[in-house]
Amino acid sequence: MNLRRDGGAEGQAATVTARMRAAQLDALYRAARIGILMEPLVSICLAVLIWPAAAQQQIALWLVAVNCLVGLRFAAIQRDLRDGGAETEPDQRALPILMIIAVSGVIWGLAPLVLAPAAASIDMAKVLFATAAIGVAGTVMMSCHLTAALVWLGVTSTALAGGLIIAGRMDLPLLLAIAASAAVLAVGAHYLARLLDDGLRLRIELADAVQAAQAANIAKSDFLANTSHELRTPLNAIIGFSEILMNDRPRTDAQIDEQMEFARLINESGVHLLDIVNDILDLSKIEAGAYNLDESVFTLESIVRTTTNLMRGQADKAGLKLVNMLAPDLPALRGDQRAMKQVLLNLLSNAVKFTPIGGSVTIEARIAEEGGLTIAVVDTGIGIAPEDINRAMEAFGQVDSALNRRYAGTGLGLPLVRSLIEMHGGRFQLISRVNEGTRAEIAWPAARVVGSGRRGGPHSGISDQGAGGRLSGGADPRAGGRGDKGRGDKGRGGMPTGPSTVMG
Repeated sequence: MNLRRDGGAEGQAATVTARMRAAQLDALYRAARIGILMEPLVSICLAVLIWPAAAQQQIALWLVAVNCLVGLRFAAIQRDLRDGGAETEPDQRALPILMIIAVSGVIWGLAPLVLAPAAASIDMAKVLFATAAIGVAGTVMMSCHLTAALVWLGVTSTALAGGLIIAGRMDLPLLLAIAASAAVLAVGAHYLARLLDDGLRLRIELADAVQAAQAANIAKSDFLANTSHELRTPLNAIIGFSEILMNDRPRTDAQIDEQMEFARLINESGVHLLDIVNDILDLSKIEAGAYNLDESVFTLESIVRTTTNLMRGQADKAGLKLVNMLAPDLPALRGDQRAMKQVLLNLLSNAVKFTPIGGSVTIEARIAEEGGLTIAVVDTGIGIAPEDINRAMEAFGQVDSALNRRYAGTGLGLPLVRSLIEMHGGRFQLISRVNEGTRAEIAWPAARVVGSGRRGGPHSGISDQGAGGRLSGGADPRAGGRGDKGRGDKGRGGMPTGPSTVMG
């Protein structure tokens, strides 16, 4: 089975579209500011030209209406910008300005009726020319926001035609000319808006690409810094202990035991290096769509037993309790057993790594309402701020480099866990607060649950263990699956409650 993890293309496209609408509204505001300067000037010039030949009271009222709407438009824009309109949908923010634009279009379209209903043809021509110029200029300037451009064009053209009909100045050629001009302007506005939108989209995508490249470069630098430390430490141990073994010939039993300890440390360092390389390779395969799931049917109890045996030594050394709260009669699961083992090892390793002495790490599992399985690793560790969780879940993303160097970690564990769970069709999330611990929760899909289990609360003990439920078995902690053993990623939250069984 060959799967590639979806990078959330639909969500990114929706985000780009929303940002484009906001940018279009900002561009409309800039165009409106130009109109705020242009309309009073044009209206005053027009009034001066026809003042001797028209009803002066009507001209004055028309001038007041035009300039009041200009002031109202300016006030609406300033209010939206001052009130932080970014929190509101751009379409809702645009409604007030669109209404003002529509009323302004009516006022300008009715200019021939109001200013020169019975004036000479030359005066009517002046009014028509000014109205047409304002209509064309407004349509072109507002093409950055197609809705506003079409509202302005449609209202102005309709009001102009209606005013001429009422004034008795309309004939068929003039009506056809107005209709044809409006149609040509509408097509031009569509074309210009599409060009502007394409340019705007490219600008947004380019800005996102630059930001992503910068973030990737920072993440790469952090990753190389942390990984070089992770590689250097075991390599130094391997070189140093191997030189001792080569140069010193044991003569006593104590020296033999000491060299056996050196050999064990060399082995552990080699396993640690292999874990790092394997995590990098697995994550790279997943991102490239080349990771194959080796599917089989397995029980969660067996995976938990194996992983807790592997982690018991680290938990004991850290002074922590491993607690089992699996629900009874859990069904079998279908998936990649090795990947699931790797997931639990990474989560347990993180929990142990970031939980102080005297704390606890709890494994929970229960059947979800929809028939899937909810699996969680809960610790009482140092936690992580909610706003940092997304960064902790990114490949090579680390919340606090100093803290990760203190606890030793490459930042691969959590991204790898999420990728493996998503490849199975499940979901993975972290719930955490600083100094309150972490809940790392897996939602295993119902389609990968085999057989049936009855729903139940936490259960003390694993079903195939003896009375008391204490996990047994002396599995070698260096054998078996991989995880971020000794290399946990930062991310903590949530407190275990209810009955439990201490494991190791």
